[in-house]
Amino acid sequence: MDEWVDSGQSQDDELYMFAKRFLRMLQLKDKLNNSIEQAKTSRNKERIAEVLRQIDDEFFSEEILVELSADMRRALDVYRRFDRIEKITIKPLNLDEKSKLELTCYANPDQDIHATVMAVLLIMGFYEKRTRKWKRCQPIVKTLRVADFNRLDPTDVHPAIAARSKEIVANLDIREVALKSAAAAAFFDWTLNVVAAVGELSGDSDAQPASIRQQKKILKVPAEEDADLDWEDRGKRVQTGVRGRKTPKA
Repeated sequence: MDEWVDSGQSQDDELYMFAKRFLRMLQLKDKLNNSIEQAKTSRNKERIAEVLRQIDDEFFSEEILVELSADMRRALDVYRRFDRIEKITIKPLNLDEKSKLELTCYANPDQDIHATVMAVLLIMGFYEKRTRKWKRCQPIVKTLRVADFNRLDPTDVHPAIAARSKEIVANLDIREVALKSAAAAAFFDWTLNVVAAVGELSGDSDAQPASIRQQKKILKVPAEEDADLDWEDRGKRVQTGVRGRKTPKA
């Protein structure tokens, strides 16, 4: 562009004007892609909106807009996703710390209570194999505070994990659960609220439940931990070929 001007050629030339507009488009294209990454990092959609307004103000020709169309669609998708996030709220977990701790005092709880706790802990990122034994659920529930549940960001929950959590409690009746444990009922209700929010955010309310193999990948479960859990529960060698450490006898 500078060489064109330095050579004394007319800046009103159609070729020069097109090149100038095309260069401006490339600059805005970079800004748009940067705004998408910034939005994902800061979870703020306004930077995307700002760049889209700049593009709109340029009155680009159709042939130039074609070069921007894919990036604009991607930016709009991200913008709309964050717009949905802002409108979605998860009902707070209706549980106090005392009631939560009382739940962990059960030595051998009813199966419905255990299943409910497995579902809520899976939502919180705890591998299903790890929670299939109640004795391993107890210290996790004790460690997690009610505030930890209420800080959960539904965008951090994989749709397949949410679907599996829902599947775990699918055959339970919340009224029956409530009769056995008010704390478990609160977990049950909160879990279904999170599942609904995840489905709405992802646009995939019919996501398939995550299998154990998929959970290992999604939750990044180390092969050794997976093998240890199998060994502890059943004393079996798993497909990974990694054998769990045998618990020494007391």
